[in-house]
Amino acid sequence: MRWIAFVAVVAVALVAAAGTADAKGSNCVSGDLPCACAAAGGKWRDLKSPLVPTCTVAIRHQGGERTFNIFFPRTYDAAKKYPVWVHMHGVYWSDMGDISKQMGYTVPASDATPVWDTLATGPHRDDVIIVYPQATSPGGDLTKRTFWSLPFWRCSVGACIDAGVDDVGYIEKIFNLLPKRLSVDKTRGMFGTRRRRRDRGSGAAGGGRLLQTEEQLAEIYLTGTSAGGMMLENLLCTSSVIPNKVAAAVDIIGGIGAPMRGTCRPAGKRRVPFRILHGEADQ
Repeated sequence: MRWIAFVAVVAVALVAAAGTADAKGSNCVSGDLPCACAAAGGKWRDLKSPLVPTCTVAIRHQGGERTFNIFFPRTYDAAKKYPVWVHMHGVYWSDMGDISKQMGYTVPASDATPVWDTLATGPHRDDVIIVYPQATSPGGDLTKRTFWSLPFWRCSVGACIDAGVDDVGYIEKIFNLLPKRLSVDKTRGMFGTRRRRRDRGSGAAGGGRLLQTEEQLAEIYLTGTSAGGMMLENLLCTSSVIPNKVAAAVDIIGGIGAPMRGTCRPAGKRRVPFRILHGEADQ
């Protein structure tokens, strides 16, 4: 039931708008996902079932390489514009569901969890570009647990993430990169509605000419499950970038650590529409 509620909340914003795009990939024909992936600076990986093909993008961060996955609509067309849904996975270990045994290699979280979450296979897969960041493992060993570096929680069942891992900066880089690499809808404002203001200098009483909003906010939505939800709250509390770029955010069965309660002072310039989802049986 939790995931049904989650999808229902976020799906309100996931209606793709047709229009002329200025993103890279306009030379790719509709549905040519390997071409769209290359235009986004990624490597197309034709993963086999039960996984699904994905576009993996590598970026430099803290002197090393970090990756994230992009799941394009099957008929993706760079001449159109799409909302983007960024989802952060929870704690993951490579033998969950025997997935690595099935595939014959150590499967990372950003390959497996989009299938289990059904974001990459569900009813909205062709309405939105889905982006899955990849958390780190202690010492970079993917056979160990994979999770986010949080100021209030860095260890899971004896496995601890280095406190020097800058996951906030990593997610910020992804958000700065997406509008440059993908055909992101920037024209529709919050939750698919146009928001405008009137020019106060006009002589018409109560009227005036309509102006564009102070900022054209790209339709990029942020969610996180469990530890990913905790990371989401950490981003909204500490990042000066994310609150100014995300249209709305949803934390699913995550929460905020006790050390940050009462001390969260968002650094962004705007308030982010935000919802927390928990089931009645959550503990």
